Amino acid sequence: MSTSDPHAQRVAGLHLRRNLKMARDAHAYVRGSTQFGASGREWRVHLDGAATSSLEAPTWLWSSVVDLIGIHERAYLEHCRRYALSQEKANEEPLR
Repeated sequence: MSTSDPHAQRVAGLHLRRNLKMARDAHAYVRGSTQFGASGREWRVHLDGAATSSLEAPTWLWSSVVDLIGIHERAYLEHCRRYALSQEKANEEPLR
């Protein structure tokens, strides 16, 4: 993937936002019950207030994150392929 490709940058940005939101939500869930009460609502408000609307990140950081997302996606798809093949093989084995 070329980092100069606008479509690839958009897709990577969408993946980054989704992954950051999941990480933020998971962190809020874990920390919320201990630091800000059982509901974690105050912690989530705190995290949402600290977020910015722009992606002002250094080029090296952006490239690194995009590379990591690509590595993760590739590994996940490989895992799915292996799982599907194992299920196919299990279905082909004769019953005794």
